[in-house]
Amino acid sequence: MVFPSIYYAFLDPKNIFVQNNFKSSNAIASGSVNNFHDPNFISAYQNGEIVWIPEPEYGSKSFGAFIESALRYFYGSERDAELIRSMYYKSNPSRFSAVYGFGDYNTCEVVAQKYNWDINTVKMFRINEHPLNRITKANMEIVSYLRGIYAGQNGSLLTDDKIVNAWKAYWDGAAWPGAEIGEAPGEPIWEYLIDGVLYLAE
Repeated sequence: MVFPSIYYAFLDPKNIFVQNNFKSSNAIASGSVNNFHDPNFISAYQNGEIVWIPEPEYGSKSFGAFIESALRYFYGSERDAELIRSMYYKSNPSRFSAVYGFGDYNTCEVVAQKYNWDINTVKMFRINEHPLNRITKANMEIVSYLRGIYAGQNGSLLTDDKIVNAWKAYWDGAAWPGAEIGEAPGEPIWEYLIDGVLYLAE
C-alpha cells in the first residue's frame, strides 16, 4: 500500500504534551521514536515484541500523546485493541504509541462535524522519512462503535468472538467487520496510525 507523504492532524489544545512538543519543534512524534536510539528496543520493535499496554505507573516505555485520554476514558477497549495487535498484527503501530493523522483536510472536516473536534486545531504535516517508520490505515468508525459496546463494561471483552473479529477487521484495514457486529454507522472515516515524526508542512 502506498501511504501519503502529507497528513492532517488535530492538535488537542488541552494536551500539554502535544502542545509543548509542537511549540518546541514544529513536530509531533510517536512514542516509539523516543526509543529509536536504543538497540535493544529497535530489535524488539522490528521483531514485533513490543506490547504497549500501560499500567498506572506507565512502566518504562514512552507512550504517545493519545495515552492520557485513552487511559481516562477508553482503557478497556484500547487494551483489547492492543492485545489483538500484539498477537496478530505485530508490525502495525500501536494505538497507544502512534501519531494519528488523516490523508486530507476534507476528512478532518467530517470528523470535526461528527465528533465536535475543533477544526481550527488542524495542521498539515509532512512525514520525516526514516527506516523504522510504520504506518497503517484503518477505519476509526470501528473503534467508535466498539467503544459504545464497551461502555459500562469492566475488563476485557475478548471472550466474545464477535469483538475479536471486529478488532481484527480494524487492524486489517477493513471498511466494516460485518453484520455480526451490527450495522455500519455510515461511511468509513480513514485514519492513519503513524510510528514516526511529522513535521509542520505549512
